[in-house]
Amino acid sequence: MKFNEKMILIVSFVLIISCFLIYLPFTYIGKEPYKTTNFGNDVVAKMHEGGFLSEQINEIEEWKAGIENFTLHRFPLYSEILKADSDAEEMLNRSLSHLSREKKLFTLTFTGDYNNYISEDRTCMIRTFSQAPAQIMDDIDKSVELYNEIAREYPRLNVSIYFVQEPWSSDILKNTGIRIPKGQRYVNHFISKLDKNINVSYLPLASLDEYKENFYKTDHHWNIYGAYKGYQAIISLLGKRYEDIGQPIQARGFFPVSDVKFQGSIARQSLVYDVFDTIYDIDADVDPYSCEVDNQPEPSYFSEKWRYLEGIFDDSPFVNHYAKYFHSDYACVKFTFDNGKNRNLLVFADSLSNCMDYLLASHYSNTYYIDLRYYKETYGEDFDMKNFVEEKHIDDVLFFYMSDTGLCSFHDLGKDLIEEKN
Repeated sequence: MKFNEKMILIVSFVLIISCFLIYLPFTYIGKEPYKTTNFGNDVVAKMHEGGFLSEQINEIEEWKAGIENFTLHRFPLYSEILKADSDAEEMLNRSLSHLSREKKLFTLTFTGDYNNYISEDRTCMIRTFSQAPAQIMDDIDKSVELYNEIAREYPRLNVSIYFVQEPWSSDILKNTGIRIPKGQRYVNHFISKLDKNINVSYLPLASLDEYKENFYKTDHHWNIYGAYKGYQAIISLLGKRYEDIGQPIQARGFFPVSDVKFQGSIARQSLVYDVFDTIYDIDADVDPYSCEVDNQPEPSYFSEKWRYLEGIFDDSPFVNHYAKYFHSDYACVKFTFDNGKNRNLLVFADSLSNCMDYLLASHYSNTYYIDLRYYKETYGEDFDMKNFVEEKHIDDVLFFYMSDTGLCSFHDLGKDLIEEKN
């Protein structure tokens, strides 16, 4: 075959693929996949697993895999075709996102356990369940037993649990026709089984209004208003066995952080481009303190708060401003206050605590935040609670999670906190 004939074939193939890539998104946009139900003043478009969204994603992935397998190491324009494929997929996602905005409210199901509800002015992540109720109760019982074992293993410690109840309750979606299990019975079951020496409290989210008040519009974390409520409740909780804990630090107010347009985790997952959050922080007098991150004193990478306050930040779409402004997740963060308090606190938590951890720490001499998700990866071994409690002279222990982690999956997350009995 002559050179010119080869080039004609290559160009023809590229043109055919390009036309197909351009045509593909519009074949989907023309479909009408929605079933609508009333959601207050909005319209809900509910797409269940196995529906329109799942089918289109599967078709895209199958087509993509087929093109890759056919062209890999065989075709001279392999990388160019992959880029065109990627561009077409982004075009499709953007088209779906804008289409969902026109429909007022749109549901994307990304896992078996969460639904993201997107309206004109906000998003909302609702906890659902892929397991049967009996399995959920079994997981809760296992978590309760672990908490109770810890309380029995360390009788001198003030053991407390604080959790934020995820929006499980069907009250949040009342009058929608969308059925999700009521979560309050799981909360009640959990509390009823706890050892009487364990103090427990939680922030309930029984309505959409409560969710809006305490959580970001586009992110799964609570906002500074919800976090401050949680901080006040935790001080009251720990104060049951720590009389000198003092009163919560009083907030003079809450201020917006620069001109940040925060598009959080739900927005990133759902490709919501036109709903934003403003990051707020607390205005309060807090005593000076020092901080160590994974045994590194005052690392410059811990937080970019000072940069944000000077208006220096990355304004690209979907930047995780929550992690950058407050701080990201680390295996062990230690706060030290020179406040004359002769008491030390150990907190098992995750990113939920990142925006208010220093406030809680101000009531203790030394406070250690342990994120079990990263501890073994960082230190090369499981967290040794027994030695840590003894070496750091721990007085109080707080387990601080969202209800999904704290109630349902803690038995797995914290399984190495108690030594196995021979």
